[in-house]
Amino acid sequence: METKELQKSFDATAYLKALIAVALADGGMAPEELNFIEVQAKLLAQDLDHLLQEPGQSLKAQAHRLSPKTKMIIIRDCISMAHMDKDYAASERERILEIARDLGLGPEEVIKWEDWLSDYWAILDRGDQLMEGTFLVS
Repeated sequence: METKELQKSFDATAYLKALIAVALADGGMAPEELNFIEVQAKLLAQDLDHLLQEPGQSLKAQAHRLSPKTKMIIIRDCISMAHMDKDYAASERERILEIARDLGLGPEEVIKWEDWLSDYWAILDRGDQLMEGTFLVS
């Protein structure tokens, strides 16, 4: 899918609302989470202050009009953001599972993204070790 096609079918408001819901799931927004949301809102030309003031709403009513790629990006980035403070809280994971259900996705989709991201982060860590000269071949 071309970038312009994704932009046309991508719902920035739904995406940011999902991120906000996950960030607030453990009782407050960590600075890393807020920074990530601020950057995403800026990149998407969205008014974050307005989104933060609106009451949270379920994505279930919007799910039918969200593209499959939008749904996957929402899940992927919610998981990524929830890890940014180095504490993937059970409440954050539960909120991500709720969002997945609202989007018509099963828990297996969340697990696939968690596994993929874990592999991705491990590769990045190995790259850092290579750069620092601390990578040990086993």
